[in-house]
Amino acid sequence: MLDRVIRLLICTDLRPSADSALAQALWLADRLRAEPHLCHITKWAALPPTLGGRRRAHHHLTPRVIESRLRLHVATLGGPPDTALHVYVRSGSAVEGILLVIAEIKPDLLVVCMHAPVLYKRLMLGSVARKLVVRSPIPVVLVPAVVKPRVG
Repeated sequence: MLDRVIRLLICTDLRPSADSALAQALWLADRLRAEPHLCHITKWAALPPTLGGRRRAHHHLTPRVIESRLRLHVATLGGPPDTALHVYVRSGSAVEGILLVIAEIKPDLLVVCMHAPVLYKRLMLGSVARKLVVRSPIPVVLVPAVVKPRVG
């Protein structure tokens, strides 16, 4: 048994297809009684679709607005209370940004959504997931973008 709280860094790209992976990561954090840290790396001028799945111009959103939307979205997925969630919004390359957040907060485990199709997944992981598996200084848990519902 660990004498300290496990820090779990959960990365999301905000695509609607990643919602199931985010929900699984939040479930894992709850089961491990881990401290959840949510990370989103973006290029301010080209954010992915909104949390509702519609594309909008997000270049005018500040990191604080994106953070509050992430917190609200996590709450709708059954995540931890707002006060228990640490959120990091950064701009730039996904891989480099995640590695910088890892260096900053020193988590114990990294959880990343894997978007690669099944056939492609057998041959090679998606580029961000693959690079993180190779370069991350901490263990990486890959969660498929579409997960069958848990029973029980």
